[in-house]
Amino acid sequence: MKQILKLVRRPAILGAALLPLVAPVAAKADQNEATAVAIWFVEADGSAKPYYFHDPSNPLPRWSCDARLDYLTKKFFRMTRSNPDLKNKKAVKSACVAVRNIE
Repeated sequence: MKQILKLVRRPAILGAALLPLVAPVAAKADQNEATAVAIWFVEADGSAKPYYFHDPSNPLPRWSCDARLDYLTKKFFRMTRSNPDLKNKKAVKSACVAVRNIE
């Protein structure tokens, strides 16, 4: 009986171990699209408005933006402290946004 259980368990364990290698994982098809870092600042009326940070001559791919969003948000936020329009505004959120979606 033990021999039969071993024979049944081995393929089941092997199959479970190999399943992630065989089953396709859904990946975003847009990982190389040009993105901008959007930071939402609170306006005087209480609404939040996004400001976009990107370099058209050196596009930032989505995979890089997603991986470094925290760092990029801090970097661009520090840069806004010298801008008189944004100096006293509070940042409430940030995200990687496709450049084609910027209005």
